[in-house]
Amino acid sequence: MSLALAAGTVSSVIFAASNLPMLVKARRTRDLSSYSLAYLVLNNAGNVLYCLYVYDLPPGPIWAMQSFYLLTMGLLLRWYLRFTPPPRARRVQSRYSGADAQPAEVRRPVLVVVRASRPGYGHSPMISCPAAPVDRRR
Repeated sequence: MSLALAAGTVSSVIFAASNLPMLVKARRTRDLSSYSLAYLVLNNAGNVLYCLYVYDLPPGPIWAMQSFYLLTMGLLLRWYLRFTPPPRARRVQSRYSGADAQPAEVRRPVLVVVRASRPGYGHSPMISCPAAPVDRRR
């Protein structure tokens, strides 16, 4: 085995190994929002065209690397189309995203009330958190 062939083989293995965590996370979380549809479509189209060149070369590590890259980009495109909601649904969904992920009408207001230790010294007998709704009824 020549030095160039060994280097090509090792780099192909490293390249494939570096893409595996990305694929595992994309499959596990089903969150491909960091990718755009245009990126994935253009990347796949470029890969298909590049295959015409690569597979015209003699078999070697480049074939394995290109095949792996074609497969991974194809999977990402398929998962994107399968797991990513349509644009309108994404806009509505992001409006309600957060810790509780509920519309404002459904959320219950959080009320935090702390009694002052000594009322009558310029302080209100009830002090509320400014971020929460204030209920001054007794």
